[in-house]
Amino acid sequence: MAIGQVWTVSCYAPQMSSLRALARLPAVLALGLCTSGLACTNDYDLLAPGPATGSGAADGQGGSGAHGGGTAASSSVAAGGGGASTTGGGGEGGRSPCAPTRVGPARAAAHASRQPKSIDGNLDDWGCSEPLLLDAASAAVAYSAKDRTPVVSVHARLEWDDGYLYFAAEVIDPTPGDGNDSAPYMNDSVELYLRGSTGADANYSPIDHHFIVDHAGRKMEDSPPLVELETDPAGFEAAALPWAEGYRIEARVDAAVLGGPWQAGRTLGFDLLVSDGEAQVEYLIWALGGHGPCGECSGQCCCNQGGGAELPSCNTLVFGDLDLL
Repeated sequence: MAIGQVWTVSCYAPQMSSLRALARLPAVLALGLCTSGLACTNDYDLLAPGPATGSGAADGQGGSGAHGGGTAASSSVAAGGGGASTTGGGGEGGRSPCAPTRVGPARAAAHASRQPKSIDGNLDDWGCSEPLLLDAASAAVAYSAKDRTPVVSVHARLEWDDGYLYFAAEVIDPTPGDGNDSAPYMNDSVELYLRGSTGADANYSPIDHHFIVDHAGRKMEDSPPLVELETDPAGFEAAALPWAEGYRIEARVDAAVLGGPWQAGRTLGFDLLVSDGEAQVEYLIWALGGHGPCGECSGQCCCNQGGGAELPSCNTLVFGDLDLL
């Protein structure tokens, strides 16, 4: 869609909610600015999706308050089935005219990038796309140690080209903060899970990665057993900036570390986690899907452990899907 082309779009203020899991998750895009005849520009926070409707009932499955696996916690947990479906407020059939990032249960889309990206936390070089919403209603897991519904939320988008996968998120978090300079996953943060491998093994392979970026731009990779708590991960660049409702994150992953280069039609494994509060007291996980046999599962792998212990940080088979379009 050409920049400057005029569409009729209805925006809304997304419900704030959050959920804590083991990788701090991306940020909520978008305030509800309601306009009609809105010009589709590069203003990321004007591109909120339409109302979201979650699927799935609470099932008691949750993550632990600790990074990297653990047992279920029972404070406040909801299950939603990999993100809410979105129905836009404008365009034919009630859909947003911008291409959707979420395309099905636990399935997202990365659209071909139309312009270079400066990885600086400023999202004005992103085109028009309908972001993926992660909030307490749409999350597969929404955990709180505070006996409440998490209040953090995220709108995320992905794009790709021959050399990189790009990620952008706006996190709605009324009180972004931290208490740990060396462990960003213990702060308000987003965690990005990506699987380049296509086999049935639950272990992280050399082309599977778990990246973490906190609200201040501190980054880390924790993809055991090959990479553990690396503060300068190869092939990963990220930045963060504050904004009125929380913080923005922008990141770029080198295609080579995920088994690229790619072509349209390729599908990667993908999941997101957003954390709110010091020491992961609340978090949301986007997909946390079902899977078949675990295949290779050793060391810190948590495949089929049950009891809420299966988390994307220790089982790549629970990732959702990311289609390169």
